[in-house]
Formats: sequence, structure tokens, C-alpha cells
Amino acid sequence: MVRTAFNLEDIDAERAAMLLAMSRSMAEEDHIKKSLLLVPGLRLAVSEAGGNSGQIQKKVNLNLLGTAIEKGVISRHPSQVHALLHAILEAKRGVMMDVPTDASLALKLVVVVRHEWLAVAIFGQSAMHVLTNHWRAGLGVMHFPKV
Repeated sequence: MVRTAFNLEDIDAERAAMLLAMSRSMAEEDHIKKSLLLVPGLRLAVSEAGGNSGQIQKKVNLNLLGTAIEKGVISRHPSQVHALLHAILEAKRGVMMDVPTDASLALKLVVVVRHEWLAVAIFGQSAMHVLTNHWRAGLGVMHFPKV
């Protein structure tokens, strides 16, 4: 196996979120999380959502909001919740564009805050049939207010 060492010292919220969202296993996710949590000023939360395209819209919002608050990535302050919701909307555009209404999705959801930026990454598979699975990705970024 080829291993590449990443310099995470100056990683931005966007790259950290995508890197974590694209992890292929729980072991890989845990390894990346442990490494990222050593980066000064970086906070993160990971969740998952699955279902048909009609259900997934609400699940993504609720899962990311709940996980981000529970893990201390954001507070319940309206300006921080507002920033997260806008980043979620932006990330969902990349994932949900041209998805048929009866498609099934399985997604990893990540929110990362570093310094004054908040990033939401969504990565996973969509399909109308198990034989037609393909990968989708979305990234949303917002300025993150300190409260």
C-alpha cells in the first residue's frame, strides 16, 4: 500500500471537510479525525444520512445541525446556526443536482470549523438501481461568526 503524508498544520476547513468526507472506512475516518483534531483551532463533526432523494433533504439538515451542536463545533447562537444552514444548502446543491426523485442516496456528512471559516462536505453514492451507483460530492463554505 502506498502511504502519503499530508501536512495538516495549515489545512483549511474546506480541505479538511472533503478529506474526512471521502474516507473509505471507519478506521480511515478515525485516523483522519485523530490527525485533524491535532490541528490548532480546528473543530469537526461527522454524521451520515441515507434514504430516497425526497427524505434526504431534511435528514441532511437535521443530522448536520444536531451533530455540529452536540460535538461543540457550533453553538446554538443564531448567527452560527445561520452560517451552518447556508453551508449545508450550498453543499447539497452539488450532491442533489439532477438526482431523480426516486433515487436512493447514502451520504457521509462533515462539518469543519477552522478560524473564521465553516465548511460542510457531503460525499456518497446515489442510484436508481443498485447496478447504477455512482459517487456525488458537494462542498459548502461560509464565513463563521465568533460569538
